[in-house]
Amino acid sequence: MDFEQFIVDENIDNVSRSNTEFEINNIVLGGKKGITPWKKLKSCLWELNSRATEVKKLRRRIALEEIEFERINRRLEEIKNEEDRVDSDLDVKELEVELDHTIHEKSLLERQLADILAEADVLMEIYNKVKAEVETLKEKYSENDLEKDNFVQMVITEVDNQLLSNQIGSNINLMGTIKGIVDIEVVNHIMSNIKQMVCESMVDQINLTEVAQKYVAIQKQKQETKKSSIKENTEEIKVVDLSEHIKAPENEE
Repeated sequence: MDFEQFIVDENIDNVSRSNTEFEINNIVLGGKKGITPWKKLKSCLWELNSRATEVKKLRRRIALEEIEFERINRRLEEIKNEEDRVDSDLDVKELEVELDHTIHEKSLLERQLADILAEADVLMEIYNKVKAEVETLKEKYSENDLEKDNFVQMVITEVDNQLLSNQIGSNINLMGTIKGIVDIEVVNHIMSNIKQMVCESMVDQINLTEVAQKYVAIQKQKQETKKSSIKENTEEIKVVDLSEHIKAPENEE
């Protein structure tokens, strides 16, 4: 079977390209986008807004293809009625090719529209479920509390990911984010969880002492670099040493 026959037999043009419910739950709304019900609800709204915009664009393009289809048909009728027209047969063939192309394009656009509407249905179902969860939470907590909780969970998850990849010591952006937080309660919550995760991490998977030493070394290097370029009365940068919170790996016998 050749490729073109395969396309016809398998109806490739009509194969759905939409994300499945599993993909939407775990990829589109997964990770940082859905780390808490509050964040997942907001992510649902963003995704639904994106789908709504795309639906409008596709419906406009489909309408234009329908207009083009009608225009080509009218031109075909006009040419067929012109008996003395030179190369009328070629003009007809050319327009028929354009007509087929228009039909094909319209079919593809309709397939895309169907896929997006299918995704929107799944998103709406998830949205309604998560909204019920959030409404229950809002009976006890303010929106600011829910936003704060999501941020804390996002940073903790990122730290956990860095620990698993043994990169927390070199992730200056992550540490800068933590040190740049104004809310002291949030900082304490995050640092408490970091210490717990570091201490509970398996020594045979992560050399925690090395990680801590690497982080402290980087901070010291930054301090020395900054001290050489600032005035003498500038407050010195405090270096945070996490090594006391880290269990040293046991020596193998």
